[in-house]
Amino acid sequence: MFTSPPGCLMYRQASFQRPNLPTGVIVGEDGDVDVFVLPGIDGDPAPILIGGTVAAAFTNSEETWALMRFLATAAAGESWAAQGGYISPRTDFDPGAYGDEFDHRMAAIVANAEVVRFDASDLMYSPVGTRSFFDAMVQYIGTDRIGAAQETAQAGYDR
Repeated sequence: MFTSPPGCLMYRQASFQRPNLPTGVIVGEDGDVDVFVLPGIDGDPAPILIGGTVAAAFTNSEETWALMRFLATAAAGESWAAQGGYISPRTDFDPGAYGDEFDHRMAAIVANAEVVRFDASDLMYSPVGTRSFFDAMVQYIGTDRIGAAQETAQAGYDR
């Protein structure tokens, strides 16, 4: 993408890839790269696919629940947003807290989306979510055989 001539002009990737862009890359409409939403099918709103991190409590204590309550606030994400690579799920999050134009633009896309869907593979057992589930979806799209695709996905749990 950043060679001359470029090897590709568009690349679908998640917001967490920002640190992997070459140093000095300018993000924005007049920059080196920009972010945008592909249009939906037949005029329908384009669904936005998101991932995320889940906080879980394994200790029933006042301190644990105080931390969980704090993590659910907009303020908890401010330091993460300033460092980059974090998009808040909260509608009351201050867009000015994003320290990076890339993240600011990604957050605006999510905030303005009519349809947002969570990527289930983020919460799957790692060998499934990062390998066998992906392989199964590619297999299903290519063959339209759901049974074989289910067996491929299940194989990740059997490793």
